[in-house]
Amino acid sequence: MLERIHRLAKERMDFAFETTLASRTFAPWIDELKKSGYIFHLVFLWLPNPEFALARVAERVQWVDIMCRKK
Repeated sequence: MLERIHRLAKERMDFAFETTLASRTFAPWIDELKKSGYIFHLVFLWLPNPEFALARVAERVQWVDIMCRKK
């Protein structure tokens, strides 16, 4: 994912990505992109409980499995 969003930024394309913001590398990179003209919108999603988060992950894993089988 990181390689792709860096390539899109280099090509001056619009893009979105999901992150926990746990990495310290995003803040300086976002500042750099803002200085080059990118506009950022941060969307914070609050989950009501841990089970909801686990269900989201399970659904994503299932989707990836389906996509991999199609290839």
